[in-house]
Amino acid sequence: MAKKKNKSKKHERSVSTGQKKAVQASNQKKDIQKSNEAFENKYLDIKLDNNINKNADIRVTSPYNFIEFPNHVFVRYENFEQLPTFDRFDKKLNTGYIDYEFENETELFVGGEKNSSNQVDLFKNTKGEYVIPGSTMKGVFRNNTEVLGFGYPEFVEDRTFMYRNFAEEDSSKNQYNSIVGQKGKNIDAGYIYKEGSVYKLIPAKKIGKKSWLSISEKKLMEMLGVDIEGINYMYDESLLDAKIRNGKDWDEYCNEHAPDEYTPYVKDITFDVKGNKITKISIGEDLPNKGIICNTNYIHGKSKHYIIPEMDDEKYAVEINSTHTLNYKKDYESNNQIKNKDFYLLPEKDGIKNKMYFFYKIENSEVKYLGKSPLLRIFFDKSVRACITVNDIGSGIDYPSAIYGYAYENNGKYSLDRKQNYKSRVSFTDVKIPNPNIKAKQYEMILSSPKGSCYKFYLKQDGVSDKKQIMTYNARIEGDNIKNPEIRGRKFYWNKDFKESELDINKSKEKNINLADNKEDKQDNQNVKVKIKQVLERGNKFVGRIYFENLSDDELGLLLLSIKLKSDCKENIGMAKPYGMGRVDIDKIKLYLEDIGNKFKGLSPKYRKADDIKYKESYLNYIGDYLKTAYNKDFCDIKQIKDFYKSKMYIGNVEDFRYMDLDEFSEFRILPRVYEI
Repeated sequence: MAKKKNKSKKHERSVSTGQKKAVQASNQKKDIQKSNEAFENKYLDIKLDNNINKNADIRVTSPYNFIEFPNHVFVRYENFEQLPTFDRFDKKLNTGYIDYEFENETELFVGGEKNSSNQVDLFKNTKGEYVIPGSTMKGVFRNNTEVLGFGYPEFVEDRTFMYRNFAEEDSSKNQYNSIVGQKGKNIDAGYIYKEGSVYKLIPAKKIGKKSWLSISEKKLMEMLGVDIEGINYMYDESLLDAKIRNGKDWDEYCNEHAPDEYTPYVKDITFDVKGNKITKISIGEDLPNKGIICNTNYIHGKSKHYIIPEMDDEKYAVEINSTHTLNYKKDYESNNQIKNKDFYLLPEKDGIKNKMYFFYKIENSEVKYLGKSPLLRIFFDKSVRACITVNDIGSGIDYPSAIYGYAYENNGKYSLDRKQNYKSRVSFTDVKIPNPNIKAKQYEMILSSPKGSCYKFYLKQDGVSDKKQIMTYNARIEGDNIKNPEIRGRKFYWNKDFKESELDINKSKEKNINLADNKEDKQDNQNVKVKIKQVLERGNKFVGRIYFENLSDDELGLLLLSIKLKSDCKENIGMAKPYGMGRVDIDKIKLYLEDIGNKFKGLSPKYRKADDIKYKESYLNYIGDYLKTAYNKDFCDIKQIKDFYKSKMYIGNVEDFRYMDLDEFSEFRILPRVYEI
């Protein structure tokens, strides 16, 4: 019995010790929570604006919005020489690591490579384990650092977009028609060939005053018949008997007879004309005029084919400015949604025998506009970077570049032309999932890249009250003033709940589940659809680590704030963010600093747990004076900080943050600003 009593007492002591540890842990957690609350109340008392959406009478829905770029970029180091070096561990700086944990509140998907069937599987590391790549988390936190650190918008690719808005009712319609002319009357046709590194153009012969003519498909069928090798008709032979009296009849006919697939074509012909009208076309017969007949991709309501006479041998070849050919190539190469892309590209093989027809316009003695139809796409006046209005930091280095590093880049693709490379002082391990809970479910989605060409949403539209006032990438004259376009800022996706029916393959087959931002890209989205068969079920636990080296107190504080600004902030990561996937709550952040003085006195580095609040305060105090001077405001009162906070803490209604359908998008709707939501 005595032994039993001893065992019982030992058990009681064990339970008592366990209870004490649990109580200590609970108290410690409460102390940390109180400390964080006190810090947030003192330094991060961000009061959100509750303005009324001025466009609330016309409902605008979008899964994304923008946080404005800073009015003034903060330069942390004046030049490259001031940056910390990597040849030693500086005792005055901080080296160590940050552990963080989170749980996903909605289904989450981070994918690997897409296969030939557009299938994407959950990402696995080389050991076959489900993880989230460190690079994914680095991208999330760096983006936060750029906003909270008032960084330069470095990774905004410089693009000059093309457009073809002959039907829009906004200002772009007049801008387009002033260049192209009604039904393309200002446009000529000719033939382009490559000679070494340059492209040259020889005009087509003119029939009267025109270098190209159009013919309706119905008239073409009547002249040639309905089954001619090499000529691709858009409609079937029912067109010959169709009774079409007006535009409504034609629209209904197109709805019923539009082709499922259509391939552009070019065919050699001879033809005869009377005035500007085609009277006869032949494939084999030798008629007075030689040339080609051609057509481009099908769009709804299209009825015409184009006839271009042969080259004018009496005209000299005109060399095309390489700027225009490079911009043209870039536009089509980057457009992953255009069908039959090869048809639209410039010749790749040298020699006049490899010439291709093109429509064009000459301005100031220069071939400036190119396209495969007379209603061609033309370039806006302003590039994306020309619409970013932040201060030039010259050789200065901002927080994001100083912490995450940068690479020398001299191709003009992004916003800064650095003259050196600088290694990142932070590194991210893959985020582990100790006990992955996988949900087997098939989904289908369209994951398009940002469409800056959607100027209605991507440019600031302040003060716009009707379609004709909408800003494009062209400057607009208002009385005696010129109004220049401005980029809205950094794009983000709102946190919202995941609506499974939007992506479920079985439920969305008959539904256009996503429309690209650019109206011209809505013709066909099949080639960018992605299929997934597994997601990480909500409630998974994730564990990640960030190593850092030689960070100043303020840099470390900014990094910590970039992981989580306030206790009610969420992140969204991975694919399918527009549909509500990937919302996570980072709930545990632990900072460990290495004892640099004892680093080489033993085989194992020694780390001590540190108070992260101290370093957050250091950053906010460090930048506080600058913000007072540059903005005349405290950190919490600056608009971009308020918008950033709202983007992280607000969880929207699914219906209020969906993609609009085509009809809604075509209406006059201006994307509200973040504070109007």
